[in-house]
Amino acid sequence: MNLLKVSAVILPVFVIFSWQCFLLVHRVTESPYIDEEFHVPQAQRYCRADYQWDPKITTPPGLYLASLALLRVSNALGLDLHCDIFFLRLTNVVFASCNFIVLTLIMSKLNKGSLSTGALELANLSTFPILYFFSFLYYTDVISTLSVLLMYCAFLHNKIILSAMLGFVSLWMRQTNVIWVAFAAAIHGYNLLDELLKKDKVRRGKNEIFGRVWAGLQRPHVVSSIVLQETPFIAVGASFAAFVAWNGGIVLGDKSAHEATVHLPQLLYFSAMCAALAPATFAAAAPRFLRLTLRQPAATVLAAAAVAAVVHLNSTAHPYLLADNRHYTFYLWRRLLQPAGFLLAPLYLFTGHTLLTQLARHGLFLQLLFAVCAAAAVVPQALLEPRYFVMPFIFYKIHAPETNCKLSAVNVLVSLLVNVFTVYVYVYCPFTPESKVRFIW
Repeated sequence: MNLLKVSAVILPVFVIFSWQCFLLVHRVTESPYIDEEFHVPQAQRYCRADYQWDPKITTPPGLYLASLALLRVSNALGLDLHCDIFFLRLTNVVFASCNFIVLTLIMSKLNKGSLSTGALELANLSTFPILYFFSFLYYTDVISTLSVLLMYCAFLHNKIILSAMLGFVSLWMRQTNVIWVAFAAAIHGYNLLDELLKKDKVRRGKNEIFGRVWAGLQRPHVVSSIVLQETPFIAVGASFAAFVAWNGGIVLGDKSAHEATVHLPQLLYFSAMCAALAPATFAAAAPRFLRLTLRQPAATVLAAAAVAAVVHLNSTAHPYLLADNRHYTFYLWRRLLQPAGFLLAPLYLFTGHTLLTQLARHGLFLQLLFAVCAAAAVVPQALLEPRYFVMPFIFYKIHAPETNCKLSAVNVLVSLLVNVFTVYVYVYCPFTPESKVRFIW
């Protein structure tokens, strides 16, 4: 039995569980909630063939076009569906199930461990709490993730033109998806460089990245060959650049509240989140990190001091973070990160080091590439928003899955418990018994 057959058994359980959670969430909030107040009316305008744009919406119309396409197909098949909030939310349950299927294809391609750990890691990624919760509301995250996963799945199966086309589609879901298109393009280019240098019998060390690049740049036939084979990805990058020039920036609407900045603590928050949602993996790595710190105490102290300085000097509290107490991050910031964030420097140092160490099995190039792409995804964001961490986390887990079955099982259990907790709190714990205000990521 392979991972594809195992996933065929798990998928119905995933769908049934998601359906039940969806019904619970929808039952207590039958009207648009938070960002849905923008997305639902916009989608319904598209259903009426009214393409007037809400200037408060920051992302492209891919979600609304996909929902409209599903509605048209469903009705063509004889289903009497309407473009109401129930249907629109339900589309995300469909997209979440598609995510499960595409993750299966990706994990079956990359999984080098046992079948049991592969199945557990698939379950862990499919139930990643920050993304999974938004399967029950009409947000852009689920379909945005699906579009990127489809792009990367095609890339892993060496369908470069299809991958680039899907990468272009992903830009219609969320602009920052261009980062993960660039991730795939960089790996493709580096692999091509390796192959061409082998043909030229160029000697190189295992991790001499810059030496390889320099050797390639000195050979015009290598450069021209790589550029030619990277053309599909280059075209996607050019289309994105044209959009930015036309739009006057990356964000579509509400530009004043979404200005790019340099917010380095976002990387630290991301690494801490990875540890929180894969605790067994990080706990198992703690003894090794402790031995390293004991061997190099001076370097450890200096690194921790640098991290503390970054937190103290560069932490930013976006007005949206301070103004909206419906989000868990509001309380996380006020009760922990704001009063004593720099005291967490040793934790950040441990989680960041462990994360990059786990990626080391794929070589220095992937480590550096992931670090650059993760930074590009989160550092420009002034707002502490867990949803910004979704794509970096997924790419981290795709390339650094847990290989110990017991540790992976603990991580899955934690994800399930967090999902049960967040759904339970949302459904059964409003601010007051009569209140429609509920807690959310």
